[in-house]
Amino acid sequence: MSTHDKRVSRDEAHKPGDGGATGIETTDKSQDNQARVTLSGILVPYLKSSFGLVIWFLFVSCGGVVFAVYYARIGYLPDIELNSAVFYLAAASLLGGSLVILLTLLLIVPGYIWATYLTSDPNLKGAFCDGKLITEVKFLKRLILWFLSFALVWHLILIYSRWWYLLLIALAGGKAWGIWKRELQDCTTDAKTKPAMFASYALRYGASVMFGLMAIFILFKLLGLSDTKYELEHLVICTVGVVIGNSFVAVFLHGGKRPGAIVSAIVVAVMLLAATDYFDPVPNKILLKYGFGVEHVRIIVNEDAYRALQAGAFVEGDDVSQGPKVISDVQILCRMGPNYFLKKGTKNMAIAKSAVISWSVGQNP
Repeated sequence: MSTHDKRVSRDEAHKPGDGGATGIETTDKSQDNQARVTLSGILVPYLKSSFGLVIWFLFVSCGGVVFAVYYARIGYLPDIELNSAVFYLAAASLLGGSLVILLTLLLIVPGYIWATYLTSDPNLKGAFCDGKLITEVKFLKRLILWFLSFALVWHLILIYSRWWYLLLIALAGGKAWGIWKRELQDCTTDAKTKPAMFASYALRYGASVMFGLMAIFILFKLLGLSDTKYELEHLVICTVGVVIGNSFVAVFLHGGKRPGAIVSAIVVAVMLLAATDYFDPVPNKILLKYGFGVEHVRIIVNEDAYRALQAGAFVEGDDVSQGPKVISDVQILCRMGPNYFLKKGTKNMAIAKSAVISWSVGQNP
């Protein structure tokens, strides 16, 4: 065999698929790709077929986090029986679902409307984009700053005075004027199509603003942020968080990066709740609104329970009278399970429900 024939034989031995090193490497890569395709082929159909179950699990998880943080802070975990466990699942679903829906309306829906119906609309994208790419200055001046102004004024209305409604109406008029006189100039020069484009733009952007303001209103009422001493802090946190979250969502969705939009919204939501919780405990506020905790309670207990509360330094004084005893201005931190977990001043103490004759809710005396 000649030298040329030997060289050809060696080259053929190393051709892909003939058992050479290159062939083995190619086979390994194809197997990895098949594994990835198989994994995605399993997960995607499962998520599609079990979408309701996934959403319910998300609601329960979020509600469970609220309960877990609350019980960790009060230092008490009630005895959970089977019937109570079913109730907890239902309550966690309700709490978590409410929170997820509110945060979705607050941080995702406005940005989704911008990306889907404004910056991607062939007739309107000229007001925000240069070709297919978003122009930062236009996007900031025509969507972000106006949304920031609406959110800021709405917070002022919720916290301070309804006279700010006049400024909100003025803002709406100013935005409408800007759309008609300036923004649509970048979209069309046809006077016949301009009114229809104006109506489309105004309705879509107005819907995004309304969804955001509605979510802010419900969240403020749910957490009682209008009646706190940290009003200014909550105003800044909520306004800035809402604007940043929707900006990221709109930019990612416009670029076709849905995972980035979802991740950014989740990150902003967690940071928003954490910052709010730093000043006012979010789980406490939520559970108090839903009736899991009760403030300013007037509780009537039997003599044995009263002596136990005295021994635990929960109540002061030496009431030697016979019969039931009244304890005022008590907070019930937890009424799940067989016990009430009470707070008075800086003292916390559990008492059996059987020892409580009655309790009523009133204003702080």
